[in-house]
Amino acid sequence: HLHFIRRDRRHEGSGHPDRGERFRNQRDRRQPGVERHGQALPAAPNDDFSSAGTITALPSNVSEITKAATTASTDPNHWCTGSQDGASVCFRYVATYTGRLRVNTIGSDYDTVLTGYSGVTGHELACNDDIDDSTTTSEIAFRVTAGTTYYIEVASWNGGAGGLLVL
Repeated sequence: HLHFIRRDRRHEGSGHPDRGERFRNQRDRRQPGVERHGQALPAAPNDDFSSAGTITALPSNVSEITKAATTASTDPNHWCTGSQDGASVCFRYVATYTGRLRVNTIGSDYDTVLTGYSGVTGHELACNDDIDDSTTTSEIAFRVTAGTTYYIEVASWNGGAGGLLVL
């Protein structure tokens, strides 16, 4: 779920300071996931930053099966987990306002890691593994500027398989 936040001081400072990490626009070639009985799943259409799904309006609800999503050696390490994690998919959003953007994976059926990047610099703006100790879904919030491109990456924690993603 993506939401425009006019005034939400609960999340002030929840984004991570700029660490200078950049994401790569190209990934190496990978094999798509394999479903039960050996049937290959088609690769996720938004498996790469270069083919990120576009979010055009807020609020937005996106559902996607990420079992065929992959991880490449060029995927960024997430500061909140210290690794690339796995089964990642990407979304692109050009901010239509200046304010805070909140994104979560509530409703997803697998353990998610959620990360936001600045499209201009590729710097990690926010990262979250679990909202709290009782859930494995994730939520981030970070400041956006109208006209700037942002990327949102959802990965499965610790290299686990994807599943039903609700964003």
